[in-house]
Amino acid sequence: MEFSIDVHTYITGEVTIEDFSREYGQYIDEDLEVVTSYDSYKYSESATLNTIIKVGINEATLIDVLLNDHSEYLDSCTFKVDKDGYYTVDHLIIPNLKWLENASEEYLEYYETIYVTDGEKLYKQIDGKLEECTVKEILERNIEGTTIKKCKVDVFFTGNLQ
Repeated sequence: MEFSIDVHTYITGEVTIEDFSREYGQYIDEDLEVVTSYDSYKYSESATLNTIIKVGINEATLIDVLLNDHSEYLDSCTFKVDKDGYYTVDHLIIPNLKWLENASEEYLEYYETIYVTDGEKLYKQIDGKLEECTVKEILERNIEGTTIKKCKVDVFFTGNLQ
């Protein structure tokens, strides 16, 4: 899946992530009944997980995590940061439970590991059962062979410079 992301920083400490992938046809058409693509999902059958991490010389600190359930037309979220510096934003698309219900067994066999969300929590399918997993696991995971689609954006915030 390709991403069309805009990142806006404001001197008030806001970092806004807008994903225009829907406008550019990166999601599967909602009217399609049989899905054959393993690289993208329907907009209504997925959610966006955005994280922002402050990267320092000796450590990286997770500042915030936002989950957008795609109930609105535009996929957008806003983080609040208070310190100048280097940040990384992870923008991940994860299918939701509706996708899991609609997917055939044949289709699901393509993936080594299936991650889904209910709009509030993240789950990993183990032996046919859903078990809750952490944001840390998803961020550290190699996404190859999983249902996670990922994009990383580097951001330098300088709103406090005078």
